[in-house]
Amino acid sequence: MITKELENFRAARRRSLTAIRVLSQEQTEFAPPGRWSAGEIFDHLLASERTWRTTLARLIELEKSGRVPVIVHEAEAMKTPLGTIPKQAAALLTIPMTMMNMMVPAGVTQYLLRNRLFAAQAPKSIQPSKGRSVVALERDLIESLERTEALLAANPGANWRRLCALHPVLGRVTAPGMLAMLAAHEDRHLKQLRELLASAPVTAEALTAVH
Repeated sequence: MITKELENFRAARRRSLTAIRVLSQEQTEFAPPGRWSAGEIFDHLLASERTWRTTLARLIELEKSGRVPVIVHEAEAMKTPLGTIPKQAAALLTIPMTMMNMMVPAGVTQYLLRNRLFAAQAPKSIQPSKGRSVVALERDLIESLERTEALLAANPGANWRRLCALHPVLGRVTAPGMLAMLAAHEDRHLKQLRELLASAPVTAEALTAVH
């Protein structure tokens, strides 16, 4: 098992659950123009975890079948200061971007991700849904973590550091790195949530819960 990385992700998820449990439905739907609501932030976290869990499950099956456990993530459409790069053009950048970002130490990537030191647009595949029930979001945050834990527990013999995804932005990400990325990503969006709630009609209890 990759105990340390999993526990760090559990701790990040506990912080998310602490936050969502003090928010009403109305508060989770509040959003200034052009920004995500709290509900959308939580739904995005779920979509991201689901995507990485699917990748991890595929890698486990590749290793079990005797194939090389490596998956290449193709770049999606990207917004840049010079305009939007369409998916077809972005796909051509997958290999050079991946090779470049493989040179960045994983710890540096996680630090940048956690501390919101660069702007990032979520890919279309993990864009959130609006107006989800706060009850459903809390339930899904709990159950999604349980599914990730179950996948890891069901494969104690996996060579976790051999399982690898090549990502155009995150570089080379091993299974432990996936959990570390999820924890950093969760913390990143909890900081976004704090900024959102600072301007939202919420109680002092809600503000305290996300600090």
